[in-house]
Parts: sequence; structure tokens; C-alpha cells
Amino acid sequence: VQVQAHVQNIGWQAVGSSAGTHGRSLRIEAIRLVLTGEASKWYDISYCAHVQNKGWMSWTSNGGTVGTTGQSLHVEALQIKLTKKASKSAPSEGIVGVRAQAHVQNFGWGAWVQNGAMAGTTGCSLRMEALNLQVDAGTYGGGITCNAHVQNKGWMNYRSGMAGTTGQSLRMEAVQIKLTGNLEKNYDVVYRAHVQNIGWQPWTVNGGTAGTTGRSLRVEAVEIKLVKKNSAQNLSEGTYFISFATDPNKAFASSSGSSGAQIQTAGFADNLQERYYLRKESGGTISLQSVNSGLFLASSGGKLVQLPDSSANSHRWKTSWNGGYALTNVAGGSAQLSGSKVNVASSGSRWMFTGTSIVPDGIYTVRNAAAGKMLDVTGASVSSGANVQVFNANNGGAQAFELSRKGGNTYYVKNVNSDMAVEVGNASKANGANVRQWSFNRSAAQQWNISLSRSGGLVFTNVASGKVMTAGGSGASGANVSSNNNTNAATQRWTLSPSSYRGDSVIARARSIVNGLSSSTSYIIAVDLTNHRVMVFRGGRGNWSLDKNWTVSTGAPSTPTVVGDYTIGMRGYSFGSGYTCYYWTQFYGDYLFHSVLYNQGTRTIQDGRLGYSISHGCVRMNIDHAKWIYDNVPQGTHVKTYY
Repeated sequence: VQVQAHVQNIGWQAVGSSAGTHGRSLRIEAIRLVLTGEASKWYDISYCAHVQNKGWMSWTSNGGTVGTTGQSLHVEALQIKLTKKASKSAPSEGIVGVRAQAHVQNFGWGAWVQNGAMAGTTGCSLRMEALNLQVDAGTYGGGITCNAHVQNKGWMNYRSGMAGTTGQSLRMEAVQIKLTGNLEKNYDVVYRAHVQNIGWQPWTVNGGTAGTTGRSLRVEAVEIKLVKKNSAQNLSEGTYFISFATDPNKAFASSSGSSGAQIQTAGFADNLQERYYLRKESGGTISLQSVNSGLFLASSGGKLVQLPDSSANSHRWKTSWNGGYALTNVAGGSAQLSGSKVNVASSGSRWMFTGTSIVPDGIYTVRNAAAGKMLDVTGASVSSGANVQVFNANNGGAQAFELSRKGGNTYYVKNVNSDMAVEVGNASKANGANVRQWSFNRSAAQQWNISLSRSGGLVFTNVASGKVMTAGGSGASGANVSSNNNTNAATQRWTLSPSSYRGDSVIARARSIVNGLSSSTSYIIAVDLTNHRVMVFRGGRGNWSLDKNWTVSTGAPSTPTVVGDYTIGMRGYSFGSGYTCYYWTQFYGDYLFHSVLYNQGTRTIQDGRLGYSISHGCVRMNIDHAKWIYDNVPQGTHVKTYY
């Protein structure tokens, strides 16, 4: 067994017989395991991890990753087992399979992996420099060859064994892989690449190009497997990219929302327009629905177009495998690539189906199907408990939401302006329970399963309540959003559009600073002295979520506020001579959070300016905000001040 661990402050370690650290108090965050030698031909190694805040995650095997990276979460437990491999071919063929070994920047040669397992790394920003391939041809005879496109060299011609370079610090940018001999006549080689700035591309086959050329992007990992020709390759229900078999950069795209629009191919971009939901229909047929438009792929006038749902034969398809999938229409003809457009003709092309999530992570506006109003945080509030509604489109931050996938088709939905999660209040299972924003805590109330309605539009089903996100009444501007039984009403269906809103840069910088810090309480306070802002976060190291965001005044140039790391200490009701400041909370010596200046002994403001460098070093605040810190933030809370 060989192991690779992703370790706090280190990242992915080299593959070896042991992993992790001793005596350094560093957490393991992710694990990969592979078998080597003779055992790897007959057994798979499968494993799953129990992860901080997430619990047991899904099983993976043979070099797959369990755990997380970039989230600062501990792996707390592992389960590991060996299972005997299923027979991959008729006994008379012998054992047929493929093995791969990647040479990776800083690591050198990794472990051998086989039959679709990942060779290389992801999430480490490391180039793959060479690829070594071996094949078990069984009784067929034949081999496997690879052509590598390498930085500064271009294509280096097909060769057996190793492709690429070592010792030259050159990135591999693309690969083409072919079988030879009788093996080529009986099997297809299917593979894909994980590419810098792109991620996993769609699968390609038999000499197709995996990776890119002319873009100076590194290949970071590959997956390779063999598929017997004319074998039954069943496709399950789910979301797919559909791409030309030998060119993953020619992917089906429904960029138009119009009924009757012809399907075209576009460069792979991992966007909504390139996602299609496959449904099992009667008689062994399937239908394909665009996630972007909600319309179904159909044959019309010799073209592949998108139309509303129908049970007509023109909307039904069958698939068969032979060097890719033939996509055959029940009414006659097959999907055929013609330039950048897709027709339906007597002789069809071969296509690859690559499974994916229903929605790519990103920042979106979320439009309700009933009256076209936008999901919106009332009053652009940044406070926990603020209500969620639908409202007229205004391109503001209150209508920009970040969708991030937890796993499967379950997502967190966070407002970009407030950095708070959309949730069902108190995880209520009641019909009509209110939907609000709350500090991000990854609870079931903040998790939403996203599915595609056959009527078009996405349905958000809350994990805690089991009910769906619904705009009130007819979905008019100002209507409340709640959690209700699914009736497939228009008020329960939503469409996404990418948003260019990226939030407050001051908050983004504060979050990047505090996320690496700890606090002895569940609060941490960031004080931006340049922009005169106090931001209160809740949570824990690596998982701080913005709770409060206030404009304040800080120290004048001659009496600046101290810079550094401090903790909340004593507090009191008021102080002052010739003025009065209320609700003071100490964070270092005589440096305090407190209200603006009032006339002595009164509630008449003497100097209420906020957003300036004018104090004697303390942080002046709106009196309600000073009182909130006084009432809520515990002693010992970490305070970070910075320019």
C-alpha cells in the first residue's frame, strides 16, 4: 500500500509508505491510498474518511481523494477495506487493463494506478511532466502509446512507455493516447485530463486530445481506462457534459433560451449552458434537458434543437457504445457534428457523456419563474436573521448569491454582500416556515438539494425541512420567501444567471486575514484602520463567517490606534470629561470600543462622525453597535487591528 496525505501548512506530500507528520501538531486534511504490485491486479483498496464538521464522507478507491483541501478541516477517522476486483472480461480474454504513473513537479514519479484511477495531483498547482503507461493486453496482443504536448517542444510523437520529459522542469500540456495491435480492434482507450484553470475536462477517446495547446496551461492529472468495443455502457440519470468523442472542446451548448434554437458546440467552459440532464424514459429511451434553458433536445427538420417537453419520438433518444456514444433519435437519424452545429442525419458522430454536478460553483442572480423577480436580502442587510424575499432586479449585492457544492447536488447558498447563508429559520419542518439569512454554520438548514424541474427551472429543496424554496403569493416584488411542500408551481422554480458582483473588498480582505487566526471564543473582531471598519465574525479558525459590518472612526494620525493582535478585556457603561462615551469595551490598555461622543451626561451627540481618523486611539462607533459588543462579545475574544 502506498499513501499520500494533504497536511496543514504543507499541502500534498510525496507518495510513500507512510504519510503525515509527528511532533508538529499538524492535521491531516485529505488522504489517497493505492495498492501496488501483484495485489493491485486482483484487489481494489477502498476507503472513506470522517471529517471535522462533515462526518463520514463518500467512499472512494484506488487513488481517489477522501477528505478536503482548502477548508482547514481535520480528517478524524478512516475506514479501509480490500475488495476483489470484478471480472472485467470473458475468461478466455485474460486480464485486460491499463496502468498509469505520473511524474509530478516536486514529487517525481508517483505510484502506479490503474483502470480509471487518478495519476497526478489536483489542488496543488503542480505540473505533470511525464506519463508512463502500461497495458495488460490479455490474449489479444498489442500495446498502448502516448503522444505528449510539452512546453517549448510541442507534440513529441507517439511512443510506448514514458511520454513527456523529466529533469527539465517542463509542463505537459496535452496528451493523445492510442491502443495498438489486436487490442485496438477490440477495446477503446478512454481518458481525460485535469488542466490548470479549467479542472477536469470531458472524457475523450482513441487519440483525442486531452488538455490544451497554445494556451500555456499545465496538465495536472489524468484518468485512463479501457472499454470493450460494442459493449453495453449504461448511462444513469443525472447531469452530463456531451462532447465530441475526440475533441472535448466541442461540447453541446444551449446558450440560447429560445425554443427551436439549434444546438451548437462550444469550447468546454464548465458552465450552465453546457449541462444536460439525462432522464430515463419508457422503452429503454432517454430524454436530454438543458439545465440552462429547461428545454429538451429534439430532432426537427434535420437539426438538433431544443423544444418544450413532449412524449413524441422526436424527443426520445437511444445510446450505443462504439468508440464513443451514438445518439440515435427514435424518430430516425443520429446526432451529427457539422462545423459548430449539430444536425440529425443518417450517419451520426460519436459523443462522450461526462457526469457532472447540476450547477457549477459560482456567483449568480436567482430569478423566480412566476413573475421574474430576484431572490433578495431585504434592505441589503448584513445581519443574521434578515429576511429573504423576491424583489425587482437591481444588480446589487443583496441579489448576488454564491452557490458552493457540499457534495452530490447539495449546495450552500450564501449572499455575497452579507457573507451569510440562506437557510430555513430554526430548521423548521412546518409548511410555510420562513427563509432568512444567518451566519454560515454548515447546518442542514443551510443545505439545499438542487434538482431540475421537468417544467424547466431549478428546485431548491432544503435538507432540514424537506420542503422547497418558494416565493409567496404570485411572486410579486416584495413577496416573502418560505419553505413549502413541492407542488411544481412557478413560484418554486428558479433560474440562474452569472453575476459579476464580487462583494465588498474590505470584507474579503478581512475574511482572508481572520480565517487563519484562532480565538478563545466563538467570535473574532477585525478592525480595518485604513477603511474605518469593524467586522465581527463568528465560527472558528478556517470557518469564520461575517456577522456584523460597521463603519467606525479610528485614531487620528497623532494618536493612532494600536496595530496587532489583542483580546477583549474589561467593559463599562460610560466615561468622559466634557463629553460622555457609552458602552466601552477594552481590547488593549486604554484602547476601547465605545460610542461616539455625547454632551456630558446626555444622549445629545457632540461629535457623531464615523469613517474618519479622529479619535485619541479608541474605536468610536454608533451607540447601538457599541452596546452590541458590550452585550455580546465575551472576554478573551481575539481582536485583530490592521491597515
